[in-house]
Amino acid sequence: MVQYKLIYFNARGAAEVIRLVFKVAGVDFVDERIEMDDWINRKHEMIHGKLPVLEIDGKQYTQCKAITLHLAREFGLMGCGNMDKFRIHELQELLADMLQKEMVKIHLEQDVYRKKEMATAFSEDSLPKYLDFLEVRLKENNDGKGFFIGEKITAADLTVYCALDTVDNFLNKLDVDSRFSSRPLLKDHFDRVATDPAISVWIAQRPLTDM
Repeated sequence: MVQYKLIYFNARGAAEVIRLVFKVAGVDFVDERIEMDDWINRKHEMIHGKLPVLEIDGKQYTQCKAITLHLAREFGLMGCGNMDKFRIHELQELLADMLQKEMVKIHLEQDVYRKKEMATAFSEDSLPKYLDFLEVRLKENNDGKGFFIGEKITAADLTVYCALDTVDNFLNKLDVDSRFSSRPLLKDHFDRVATDPAISVWIAQRPLTDM
C-alpha cells in the first residue's frame, strides 16, 4: 500500500485543498505540521526548501497544484475525459492568480491603513470579476445546482471551496465585504462542499488555525 505524508505549516493555506482530496477519497495520510518557529531548522530537509511537500513512499514531491492534480487523478477526482481535466486546470490557474497575484500583496502590506485600502479595492474591483467567472462556469453544469463538473465533487469544487474560504476569512478579519452575501449560487455551492460527509467531519476535527 502506498504511504503518503503531507508536510506543511500548522495552517490550512496551500495544503488544505490537498488534505481535502485525501479526505474525500477516503485515503489515509500523515498530516505533518511544522510550527513557524521550527521551520528554519526543517527547511533544509525539504527538496526545494518550500512547502507543501508530499512524500510518497518516502520520496518527496513539491508544488501545490501538481500535488493536487496528481492525487485527484489517482483517486478519481478529475471528472471524465480531457475537457473535464482542462476545466479543472483552468479554475486552478484562475484562482492561483487571485490568491498569489492579488491576495499576497495585501497580506504583505505592513501599513494597517494601506492594507485596509488595498483589501477594499480588491473586494470592490477585482474580486467581483473572479466571482463572475466562477458563476458562469458553475451554471454551465446542472444550472449551478450541483458541482462544477459532473454529478459529484471533483478537484474543481475543492479548489474553489478552499480559495473562497481563504478570501472570506482574510477579508472578514479586515472588516471588508467578501461579497458572498450577494452570490447565493456560489454560497450554496460552498455550503454543499462543506457539508459533504467526509469534509464536514474533517472541518470539525482539524486543528484550529487562523488561516
